[in-house]
Amino acid sequence: MTSVESAALRDRLGTARRELDALGAAVRLSSACAELTAAIARRDAVLSARRDGAFVGVHDLAALEAGVTPTAAVRQSITPADGAEAAHAYLAGLAIGLADPGTTGLPAGMLHRMLRRLSGNAPADDLHGRIDAIVAEVAADREVDHAPTSRVAAAAGLYRGLSSLGESAASGVPALARIASGLLLRTAGSPLEPVVAPQIRARMGHRWRESGTAAAGDVTNRWLERFALDVATTARRTRGLVAQLSALDERDRRRIESLGKAAPSCHRVHRVLERWPVASIDLIKEATGLRVQTATSALHRLRGLGIVREMTRRHRHRVYIYEFYIAIIADDIASWSTEPEIEWSDGAS
Repeated sequence: MTSVESAALRDRLGTARRELDALGAAVRLSSACAELTAAIARRDAVLSARRDGAFVGVHDLAALEAGVTPTAAVRQSITPADGAEAAHAYLAGLAIGLADPGTTGLPAGMLHRMLRRLSGNAPADDLHGRIDAIVAEVAADREVDHAPTSRVAAAAGLYRGLSSLGESAASGVPALARIASGLLLRTAGSPLEPVVAPQIRARMGHRWRESGTAAAGDVTNRWLERFALDVATTARRTRGLVAQLSALDERDRRRIESLGKAAPSCHRVHRVLERWPVASIDLIKEATGLRVQTATSALHRLRGLGIVREMTRRHRHRVYIYEFYIAIIADDIASWSTEPEIEWSDGAS
């Protein structure tokens, strides 16, 4: 970071790093680490789609993930497909980032592939070049700054740089900025670390976007402070979401233990429903490896405990929902969605 750090900025950056570390520790200590990471990604996907103007709920995204059609997901008030598709594209873009083996940075080529998936089109050549320049400048800045907080500063530069490429949701750029900065904030080399998209409340006007360059070393102390504050808030509140989902997991696992010999198969189905809280019997059978009769019997027992609900009221092609799990994620999304954005100013008159 080439800008002169103030004591307040160093404190904000340090707080953001500590909050991210605390969140990562909370997820890694859970027996449902992968499921919690998926829940966080699902939450961020819905928030991203909503910030880009789409109306979508976590029910809709979960149904689309599970391959459940609106007809099958009756009584759930499935929203227009474009909203769920936008959230689903976010998850697909994130999957591209997670599949890359790099641990020291984000290759520009990976961002190109992510943007293509998010927008549904091949980015223009000049956009490729601008992404390459942003990535190169952020990487160069990190080469000379090895402080523990440099990852937060680099993510701020990457977020600002990518955001400067455009505001149109259809371009995929806003979602790319969220995913890429979240990937950069993640601890290097830790596949168990959750990717948390920073919920940046500052809305960037054209004047702010056009001032300065996109490199992390050129972002102002004020922007870094604002970004670090929002990162810390995001990580802290996400830790609250993790605590709620973990408490539900523990409660329901204890209830499943009361089933005796049937408990092992029920635990396997329960774990799948934490990963896909809306799921068809075919998905559950495939994910658990259980025979259809065993999976159906386990679901029947979970229904008896009040853990899951059958959505379709049909005898065939049934769909199940882990309602309490989804409700916790939905409540968290609602708490973010009601907060107003802040108009960012660089201080120019």
